[in-house]
Amino acid sequence: MANTTLQDALTDAGLNPERFAEIIGVDPKTVQRWVAGTTPYRRHRQAIARALEIPEHRLWPETTPPPQPGDAAAGDGLAVAFEDGGHPAAADDEPTAAINEVTGSWAQIGDPTAPYPVPLFANAARQIDLFDGAGDSLLTPGITDTLKDRADHGCHIRILTATPPRQLQPLIGHKHVELRLADTRQGVVVVRADDTMLIPIPVAAPGLPALVQLRRLTDDGIFDRLARHFQTLWDGGATITGPRQLVDIPDRQRASPAPEAPRRWPGQRA
Repeated sequence: MANTTLQDALTDAGLNPERFAEIIGVDPKTVQRWVAGTTPYRRHRQAIARALEIPEHRLWPETTPPPQPGDAAAGDGLAVAFEDGGHPAAADDEPTAAINEVTGSWAQIGDPTAPYPVPLFANAARQIDLFDGAGDSLLTPGITDTLKDRADHGCHIRILTATPPRQLQPLIGHKHVELRLADTRQGVVVVRADDTMLIPIPVAAPGLPALVQLRRLTDDGIFDRLARHFQTLWDGGATITGPRQLVDIPDRQRASPAPEAPRRWPGQRA
């Protein structure tokens, strides 16, 4: 949920995200995420409150209780910095550690109650990232049509795989789609749709990988760490420029499930 109090405060101060980012010392995209509802670190909350001259508890009532009589800075509700410009002990400077970005987990990706990438992509509005070295998930029935539909509606899509199947051909050249060849099949599979991420996790036991669902709720949490992992892999990839770079994946890997067959997931062979 958007932080309308913060947005209104910026508007009243005549500040846009770019200018306010300079004041606080962060990236403009970080300010945009704060306005969209992401909770900043405590040190940033304090800096924002001081800069806008608004009590911290008014900007983030869910994380900062109103000051009680006798509290330091109770008169204005703002945190008091140390004279040397420092902050409280490190433990107090990491409130985001208490914010759990894991919103679901399943013993196997084939669990009928587990989320499925195609509907997840269908609901994306801004950004879709997909890394799957083997390219198996790109054979999922309906996935190409869904991705093209999202791209036609302005969603930015990035697909990274070492084995790009010919099913990707309708996406080549689309202004909102980037395709790259990964230089490795290794790495965590990343399935991202806006601020939701699905991560299949191999386990040392028979059966399909486990599955974790994440929701981005804070800066520099597990979501951002995995997003940076994707970015590193992406930066090392080579741009796919034409259909000649696509490959035919053997029929044994193709997904042509009967109605009762399990759903295909990244890394899950038919």
